Amino acid sequence: MQAICRALLCATCLGLSLPLTPVRAHDYWVMPATFNPADPGLLPASFAYGHAYFVDEGIPDLTRFRTFLIQPDGREVPLPVARISAERAHLLAPLTIPGTYVLGAGSTQPEYWSNTPQGFRPGRPGEVPEATSTAAFVKSTKTLLTLGEPTDTWGQVLGLEIELVPLADPTRLAPGDRLPVQVLWRGEPAAATVVALHQGLAEGDRDGAQQTASDAEGRAEFRLDRAGPWLIVARLDRAAPPSSGLTRENYRAYLLLEVTATGGDDA
Repeated sequence: MQAICRALLCATCLGLSLPLTPVRAHDYWVMPATFNPADPGLLPASFAYGHAYFVDEGIPDLTRFRTFLIQPDGREVPLPVARISAERAHLLAPLTIPGTYVLGAGSTQPEYWSNTPQGFRPGRPGEVPEATSTAAFVKSTKTLLTLGEPTDTWGQVLGLEIELVPLADPTRLAPGDRLPVQVLWRGEPAAATVVALHQGLAEGDRDGAQQTASDAEGRAEFRLDRAGPWLIVARLDRAAPPSSGLTRENYRAYLLLEVTATGGDDA
């Protein structure tokens, strides 16, 4: 909560506004300054969304997210927002011990968007005149980075509403290696559309993206064929319970990692 309040105050001081346009079609990420830092210290990172990979276009609604850091010993600590600029929220991750860290952000409450004859508007049906349908959007994003020798923190299940969990060590991937992942929705394996996107891929470039469906155990696998950052995205879209007053529920999980040219450190 303190991080959110500081972020909102910073936005006001800088004359910025949090996004009021629909961001449901954007992908989200927490991007570190490096995936393989050489030394302990405060590592800059940014929380943002965008269409091109990885070009920051705007700030997620910080009032509906918490940002956090999972340490190599498995402990979770808050990841405060240090400041805000037009395209991103700036974070500082304290790296204190060797091992694999997880930078993350998760929805604390859904975003609601209603479809109207004039286009999409934020809010539930009773809050948006002429709404013909309304969907709820819930997201989580995790980024893996390693200081020194990796630890198995990369496989830790965090209990997010929806999340992607690697099923093999992703910290030493080289181009051409395969990575199996599992989609968990409310802690249980889930069938979802899963896509792997590499840095530089343009919006809508379906030829460059890899897409599959997770099986009954929530599993999917990709061959990551080039060096650089990769974003794996799980998309689960389901009919909302009638009692909710909503039409659809949309859940998105993101996993950001780096494939290096040799499978070792890039520092």
